[in-house]
Amino acid sequence: MISNYINNNENIAFVFLGGSIIKNFNFHKFLSNFKMKINKPIISFCGGSYQISEQFDAFLIPFPLNTYDYNYFWTEILKNAILLSQKDIYICGYLLLSSKWTSSFIISKAYEISENEDIILSFIKVCEIMKFSAIYLESGSGGKNYINFEILSKIRKWTKLPLIVGGGIRDIQTIEKIFEFGADYVVIGNYIEENPKFISEL
Repeated sequence: MISNYINNNENIAFVFLGGSIIKNFNFHKFLSNFKMKINKPIISFCGGSYQISEQFDAFLIPFPLNTYDYNYFWTEILKNAILLSQKDIYICGYLLLSSKWTSSFIISKAYEISENEDIILSFIKVCEIMKFSAIYLESGSGGKNYINFEILSKIRKWTKLPLIVGGGIRDIQTIEKIFEFGADYVVIGNYIEENPKFISEL
């Protein structure tokens, strides 16, 4: 059913598949079945080496910014460098603005930056210096709160890089506000898993 909603919605540009925690025990079999049903590009939002497959159309690889463990990122890339070199790869700066209790915050070993504008601006400039493809602003997978609109607006003024915003999004009004304050793409994960019909409202 969810595939029909996706295929028939012109507002959906592509589908991300992956993340901090995967609930499906046979990820690659699920990906094969899912790919047969979807007529949109399927892009890996790569949370680990086990999520890398040649079946993906492209890879969005998050480079964690506010983390205690940069080695994880490099190790995962190194494990799969040969396969990844044959695909379209987009590296995005991954900035976690969530609370300490979301799964993405815990898995990424992130440290809280408490919306400190000087630190956030510095991270944004790092993304530009390293010529990343985009910046992913994450409020936490399954988080209760979406991004602070004031912070989003300032980030939009600080950079021309595409901004992807996810976390805590559960209604059309919030999506419209996120676009209004400067996002280029909005990602909705957990809420759509729980309420597939929400796709038809987009």
